[in-house]
Formats: sequence, structure tokens, C-alpha cells
Amino acid sequence: RCHVRGRCAIADLAENPGSASLKTRHTVRIANPAGQGPLHGMFVGCGAIRGAVEFTQSTMNQNNVRGELAPLATLLTLMGRYLFSRRETGIVKAHSMQVSADGQNMAEGRLLLFIVSTLEKLILRSHPYWATGSSELKALTIGYPPPNVLRNILPLLYGFPNRNLPDDCQSRAGEAFEVSGTVPYVVDGEFFDAPADEPLRLELGTKFTYLCP
Repeated sequence: RCHVRGRCAIADLAENPGSASLKTRHTVRIANPAGQGPLHGMFVGCGAIRGAVEFTQSTMNQNNVRGELAPLATLLTLMGRYLFSRRETGIVKAHSMQVSADGQNMAEGRLLLFIVSTLEKLILRSHPYWATGSSELKALTIGYPPPNVLRNILPLLYGFPNRNLPDDCQSRAGEAFEVSGTVPYVVDGEFFDAPADEPLRLELGTKFTYLCP
């Protein structure tokens, strides 16, 4: 019996290659990371998202909470801390940022988080976007303080079309996003510092073809 999902999928494809399908997807191109050339990833997050990923890796994974359980446990932990304290913590706090989408202002001031991705689904099968537009590159900003957590968590996570979200929760689709403010960020689980003298530029990157079970 196979206990590792990825290995099972590879084994099934080797035995039944006709069952596979091809999908194409662009990367997110990080055009100007500090101290190095451009990077490519599928997910970029600033603000509380970076802290949440770091918390998951350092606390949940070290306590053998892994897979989909790890981000779920992180989400519940951070929600609980904020609901009971109603004040800034090490992760749930304001970050000074200005975000633009294709040259147009998207959000600015005290933000909880900013994320951008080309993936259809994120952790917990979430799809936190409701923006219209044909670009694969989709982004979300949430202001600080965050909106009513219990009322808005599901509409935010799954981009419900009939949402009634506060104005400081914004979703956009575009070809390029810029983030001003020296806010560290995470790319597919790896941590980076923002460029010191210019906005962080995130663009629609290279297209790859993937073999999917």
C-alpha cells in the first residue's frame, strides 16, 4: 500500500499514462528581489501570511502537525488569539504597504496581508479571489484591523460571489502588481526581504505545462 500521495500518483501515471491530462499555468515572477536576480514561484505573500507560514513551519511541523492539518491548525490558533485579545500580536498586526495593480492603486495604509498567486486553489482548497479578468495572476488585500472574523472568514477564503465584504478587502486580477513598503515576503514557503529602494514588482511569469493525474 502506498502511503505517500505524490508517489502514488506517479506510480499510477507510470502504469496508466493515458489517464493523465496536461495543464498549463504561469508562474509569478518576482522581478526585483533584494540582492539577487528574478525569482519564480506560484504564490507570494506579505504581512500576516509570511508570519503564518513561518509559524506553521516552526511550530506546527516541529510538533508533527503536517499536511492540510498544519495550515488549518495555524488558522484556528491565530483566529483564537485575535478573537480573545482584539489587539495586535506577533503575526496579526498592521503592516504599512501600498499595493498597485497594473499601475492603479489597489490598497494602501495599514494592511493585514497581501497575497498573489496563479494557482486555482491554495491551502484548505481555498480560492480567496473574486476579481473578474482573464489574467491568471490574482491578488487579495485585507486591511487592518481585519473585518469581523467569524462572519467573513469563509467568504474571504473561498471568494463567495454573493459576498458582502468590507471595502478594505480587495481582490484584483492583473498582469503586474507592485508593493511599496519594506515588508518581508514569502515565496512558496521560502522567506525573502523586500528591496530597500523600490517597490517589490510581481509579474505574470513563465508558462509551464504540467502532467496531472
